[in-house]
Amino acid sequence: MYDLMLESTGRLQKCRMYEMTANKAARSTISYRIVREQAPEGVPMEISPERLE
Repeated sequence: MYDLMLESTGRLQKCRMYEMTANKAARSTISYRIVREQAPEGVPMEISPERLE
């Protein structure tokens, strides 16, 4: 339960910082960290090619 609280608090703080700044470099860095935090560990951050279905 404690780990969940720490992770969600960290994400909330990053989202607040993202909303508070207008600096493009800072927003880019913070958004990368927010997205990277959601991905499981060991998964490469690549855009997968679209599937033709």
